[in-house]
Amino acid sequence: MSDHHWPNCAVGDGKHMRVSSRLGEEFTNAMNMLLLLLPGTPLTYYGEEIGMQSIERAAESMLHRSPMQWSAEKNAGFTKSDTPWIPLHTNHKHTNVEAQRNQTSRATPIKMYHSLAMLRQQEYTFIRGKFKYGVVNKNIFSFIRAQESHPSFLIMINFGREESTNNYRTIEGASMPPMGVIQLNTGNFQQKRYEPETRISLGDIRLYPGQGLVIRYYI
Repeated sequence: MSDHHWPNCAVGDGKHMRVSSRLGEEFTNAMNMLLLLLPGTPLTYYGEEIGMQSIERAAESMLHRSPMQWSAEKNAGFTKSDTPWIPLHTNHKHTNVEAQRNQTSRATPIKMYHSLAMLRQQEYTFIRGKFKYGVVNKNIFSFIRAQESHPSFLIMINFGREESTNNYRTIEGASMPPMGVIQLNTGNFQQKRYEPETRISLGDIRLYPGQGLVIRYYI
């Protein structure tokens, strides 16, 4: 896409199976990481920010349009009427905005979405920065956002079904440093080497399905 065009990016809508149903709940944070850090304007279909899933019992046109799940209260806090005209998903007692905000984990989908939105707002690189593909294979999708006089970012996500270890120092056409600093992760890492603000070698990074990293570096 030329510098004179501005894309709109979306991963879900009311006509197709919700992302968390299509890929699995473990990919919710990964997909939002992709959406919010790509160039252009991200378009979030309501409920994708908390990992809402499609319902199973309703007219086909309504399977992906169930009421927003705000809380564990009656009708998920969506309406005070006796019954919403589209059924609620059965998981609304635990998959809702209030529950995710109150959890101690910083990596619930709603908290991760907020962190990504704040990063996008605070770093000019994500507003006007150039886009370049990084390592792309059957498991990994990665890309670079770079802007002169601002930090560069390498975003890597495992959308596959198996572990993948890759060297991100050899991206064609990009000048990559040996080390970077982790800005954000998707919250599903066990190793401390992937914690935010940890320096990490770009030559050997292992990601399991549903894991993603945002790495800050300078050229």
